[in-house]
This record gives sequence, C-alpha cells and structure tokens, in this order.
Amino acid sequence: MVDTVLRLREPAERSSILQQLGMETFDANRISLMPYGVVTLHRPSNVVDLAIFRDILDPLLTIGGEGAARLSYPSQNVRPHQ
Repeated sequence: MVDTVLRLREPAERSSILQQLGMETFDANRISLMPYGVVTLHRPSNVVDLAIFRDILDPLLTIGGEGAARLSYPSQNVRPHQ
C-alpha cells in the first residue's frame, strides 16, 4: 500500500480532481484547508452484500455529515446486490 501511495503521489499532486469536486481550498503554503479522505472498498465481500456495505458506509456518512472531513468514494458503476 505504501509503495502505491509513493508511486502515485506526484501524479496526484498534479491532478485537478480536487478542483473538479469543489474541494480545492489551500492556504499560501498549499496546505489543504478542507480536510478530506478517500475511501476505497474494493473487496467484493465489503460491497456485494448490502447489509455489510451499510455497516461500513453508515460511520463514514456520520464522519462526513459532522463536517470532520469530506469523503470521496471512487467507483466504477458498482452497485451492491439488493
């Protein structure tokens, strides 16, 4: 996981995704003034079963709803089974 973060750090810094999501707010030193987190739930066991997905998602919605951080959940049109 760390090797992936290090490998993608530079491309991520060049990315315009924060601007596209309306989350680009920095101070003069390019420190983010809007905390955010990126959530990945790539294991099928976490997203296929709706009950399990909700158990994971509910606390994340609480965090986002309390304004602690904006959360981004990248997806590829994956829909949990009903």
